[in-house]
Amino acid sequence: MTNDRCSNGRVICVGFRRWKAANVRPLLSLFPDRVQFVPHACAAEALKPAPHDRLVCWGRDAPADLGALAQRTGARLLRMEDGFVRSVGLGSDLIRPLSLVLDGRGIYFDPNSPSDLEHILGTAEFTEEELRRARLAREFIVAHGITKYNLEPRARADWPAAGRHRAGAGAGGGRCVYSLRLYRGQNQSGAAAGGAPGASGCLCCLQAAPGCNVRQPFRYAGFGAGT
Repeated sequence: MTNDRCSNGRVICVGFRRWKAANVRPLLSLFPDRVQFVPHACAAEALKPAPHDRLVCWGRDAPADLGALAQRTGARLLRMEDGFVRSVGLGSDLIRPLSLVLDGRGIYFDPNSPSDLEHILGTAEFTEEELRRARLAREFIVAHGITKYNLEPRARADWPAAGRHRAGAGAGGGRCVYSLRLYRGQNQSGAAAGGAPGASGCLCCLQAAPGCNVRQPFRYAGFGAGT
């Protein structure tokens, strides 16, 4: 979102539900009139996107016609998802997000393709000041028990006995489980999968906090899907 060629362009969001559009609009631009919502790629094409615009869809799988539109027009295609610290409450309860992820390569929970986050972590050179701030942020999150939805009770995990094995934990909600489903046992992109389970004799213990689809059964009827 800091790309100079996109700084003055429009943000064209495709396929967003009305309530979600109202929640994410304030986070996408300081100029609300530059953020537009359309139901599908054909409607986005009617807006005549240009190279300085961005086409935004929700989740991992961008519609094929939207990707084709981005290639034809030069507009940048971005995938959107909730940030790692989202809110106090669930998206399925229509609680507005306080952070979002926009990714031009893939999305952070998909190990089968690279993501902007993985690229940054693998190639960026961080200053001492940035590392210091990162340590402070991490210490604050750990000390205060901050999570994605901030609803889970804080309790000490009862991990298996030590012995010669090492225990590792992968915490997350629905996206954590989705990452494991996408992981095909091959070292493809790797960062989102957390490495191969059971590698080097490691006893891997994965703990996933119940996500929206577990806590809110009405999602199975289709309400709130994609949050």
